[in-house]
Amino acid sequence: NLRDPNGPQITFAAESFIDELAAAAKADPENEDLLTALANLYAGNRVRPDIEQLYLDVLKKNPDSLLAKKQLANLYLSKNDFARATPYVDEILKARPADIHGILFRGRIELAKGDFTKAMEDLSTLTRSAPRFAGGYYFLGQAQLRSNRMAEAKQSFAKATELNPNWIFPRIELAKLHLGRNDLELALDEAQKNSETNKVAEVIHLSDTPVAAVADGMG
Repeated sequence: NLRDPNGPQITFAAESFIDELAAAAKADPENEDLLTALANLYAGNRVRPDIEQLYLDVLKKNPDSLLAKKQLANLYLSKNDFARATPYVDEILKARPADIHGILFRGRIELAKGDFTKAMEDLSTLTRSAPRFAGGYYFLGQAQLRSNRMAEAKQSFAKATELNPNWIFPRIELAKLHLGRNDLELALDEAQKNSETNKVAEVIHLSDTPVAAVADGMG
């Protein structure tokens, strides 16, 4: 299942090893453990152009693979291609209405469409279901920010930062909020923390444990 990058990042894997694993995944599309391992390697490598086709091929052989649908939904969301992401998100939630990753994806789509009320409802549900999922608080903060609920947004970004100190995006939002309130000292403090932190890309990794992985580890 998907998680956010709390904790150590996956190191770059050898191209030949990824090729071998991709071939094995295509040959055995129902092997969720194999797909999970491959997805983590792709997330760590982040330069492979063929990840989309791999999961499309998997779905041809195994149309019920939620893992492949999650990977494709996340990939399209990362490109702001909401039209292509939406059908996969709908299928995920049809199969599992309470799936935390499906709820996160739907909240992100609602946020992009400007439906901030629905986004806050979904993302609030997510933070209650997975209280250690930093990604849920970050996107909830974005919805609150766009609804002019500044104090609540600040709390959400602070919680995301608490759960994942290495994730730079909520720190940036906190710094901007402090600047907006002329809290220069706090804004400078956040900026200093940003400069001391390696930038963590907004990539959702995979793990074979749903909420436990989210607790350890964002979308």
